Amino acid sequence: MNKMIQKFVTLFFSISLLFLINGCAEDPDPSLLSLIAPSNETPELISLNPPDSALAGVTVIEINGKNFSDDPAKIIVYFNGTKGAIQSATPTKILVKVPIVISDTVNVVVAVQGAEMISNKLTIMLKPAVSEYYPFDAKKGEIPYSFTIDNQSNFYISNFDKGILKIEPNGTASEFAPPRSGLSKFNTITYGPNTILYATNFVKGIYQVEAGQQAKTFVAGSNGITESVVCTDFDINKNLWAGGKNNIFRVRLDKNVRAFPVNGTVNAIKVYQNYIFAAVTSNNKEIVLRIPFIGTDSLGVPEEYFNYSTQVDTASGIVAMAISQDGELYLGTSRSSDPVTVLKTNGSFETLYPGLINSSVYAMCWGTGNYLYISINDTPTQSRTIYKLDLLKPGATYYGRE
Repeated sequence: MNKMIQKFVTLFFSISLLFLINGCAEDPDPSLLSLIAPSNETPELISLNPPDSALAGVTVIEINGKNFSDDPAKIIVYFNGTKGAIQSATPTKILVKVPIVISDTVNVVVAVQGAEMISNKLTIMLKPAVSEYYPFDAKKGEIPYSFTIDNQSNFYISNFDKGILKIEPNGTASEFAPPRSGLSKFNTITYGPNTILYATNFVKGIYQVEAGQQAKTFVAGSNGITESVVCTDFDINKNLWAGGKNNIFRVRLDKNVRAFPVNGTVNAIKVYQNYIFAAVTSNNKEIVLRIPFIGTDSLGVPEEYFNYSTQVDTASGIVAMAISQDGELYLGTSRSSDPVTVLKTNGSFETLYPGLINSSVYAMCWGTGNYLYISINDTPTQSRTIYKLDLLKPGATYYGRE
């Protein structure tokens, strides 16, 4: 394989230069002729950074060595025969984005124009950045919508018209709770104390779901839920916070409810340290608010933290949120491609894994490790499923499963 690549590279560069030379009316510069015959020393690879593994199609790795080039156009980096995308180069260092080649052992070699031989090889593991969590089969009635995860990495999934599906870490699937008449699905599910799930469904109330039982009403209008709620999250004091239209509700487990006004409809809500982050639609804008806690069950004045409509996209909205341990917000949106925006703590933002996710987000939840999971809406080429995203870092503390 290496000999074939060597011959191809040498032939490719030589033919290209011959075309250039023959196309000139005047005699060619002797320096051009010298490029046809190999004149550079063989490139040598010394180390890779990171040294062991990277995310396929995502990570930019550093190749350290000798006899490279200042001109990236004169360098080809192969990963098991597939070209990487070179970002920059010097005679001793190459930065290259790895291609989508997934394998435990990927051979990395470098070819440089003017060198007769390709480099020695180094190896690296390339892992998938995005993969399907579970092979859901719609023909078997497995149609995932919202979901949550407990501290043992069991998934609890709102399965269309089938109640709550539980999937264990070993892949065993079973019914956690039967469906309730009139409820085809939940739009959000939150894992709570004592293995009780809390769910919303665009009604003036919150449901409780326990193992083997149909969903039952936990709090409703009579308790003070005066408008439809669509999202929930627990704080460190085991208060459940729910977002509605123009209000955020604090719900204690004794069913005491208190409302706090916000300017807009809350579409997603997350607790992080001493704040609630709420994605709201306000005056036709998609905005993330940051609201401080005051004491154990009260809120301060909301402040605008990020204007998604102004800075990212005017045509889509935020439908779900997750937060990493280091405080970065992951905004799941209704965009049909590249639907996750990462909002960093310094105010900058970027698209998560461009080109790797091609459907809008329905729900998001961080697992107990370094994986963020998202359920996606179906497309003409992809049925509803849950993706597993390797983010190489853990999520923020989730108080509902502590």
